[in-house]
Amino acid sequence: MSGNLSGFNPDDHKDQGGDFEVIPAGKYKAMMVKSEMRDTKAGTGTYLNTQWQIVEGEFAGRVFFHMLTRTNPNPKAVEIGDAQIANICRATGVTAPSDSSELHDKPLIVKLVIKTDDYGTKNNATSFTSLATPIDAAQPAASGGGGPSWTK
Repeated sequence: MSGNLSGFNPDDHKDQGGDFEVIPAGKYKAMMVKSEMRDTKAGTGTYLNTQWQIVEGEFAGRVFFHMLTRTNPNPKAVEIGDAQIANICRATGVTAPSDSSELHDKPLIVKLVIKTDDYGTKNNATSFTSLATPIDAAQPAASGGGGPSWTK
């Protein structure tokens, strides 16, 4: 499958360089904007590849990705993936999704950490909570002035 690029001129667009800085560790108001089921590289499992966007504060508009394990020979990996999906469901109020798209465009609080692995330095989401959950003001904030605006 291919896409028509007729009339596209690369000179009309700025160079993104491909070197994106990680978002500072902290808690952010964000929402899942895309999701797709994929097979693992080893072919022994599946994961939900999710794309998230920060929706408020200094990093509004920034995107990060998070993989949620669905099937895997390692039961602990599946347990972690299922727990994270359950937390996303609870945080968004979607109690019985039949498709991951039902979780799109629903803001919640995501805690990001910075992780370095064989593929480089990147963000990793470690928790997903409701907007009603208090945010620790000591965390690096998604906006200036001592904390995210939705906690004031």
